[in-house]
Amino acid sequence: MAYTLEQRQAEIAKVLDQVDRKRAMLAERLLAGELDLDAARARNAGMPGVLGARWAEFIELPPGEQVAAMREPRFRGMSWQSLLQCSPFLPSGA
Repeated sequence: MAYTLEQRQAEIAKVLDQVDRKRAMLAERLLAGELDLDAARARNAGMPGVLGARWAEFIELPPGEQVAAMREPRFRGMSWQSLLQCSPFLPSGA
């Protein structure tokens, strides 16, 4: 099935909206103190490569800096779209 430009743009907008919602949810939960950083560290320990390294850096930030980072489109040069695909905080498929 061939997609029109408008259809592709609509699909991209859906993905970006989903990423924004996940970022907002994660920031809200971080602010509320609902997340277990030790558990996130343990889950992240098995994540190889740059994604695991970026999450390790993120986990060690003070809470206010974590939330501020969630408001930016990228973290240490990595897009949140990529990072959220392997988040040690969010269940798979969330």
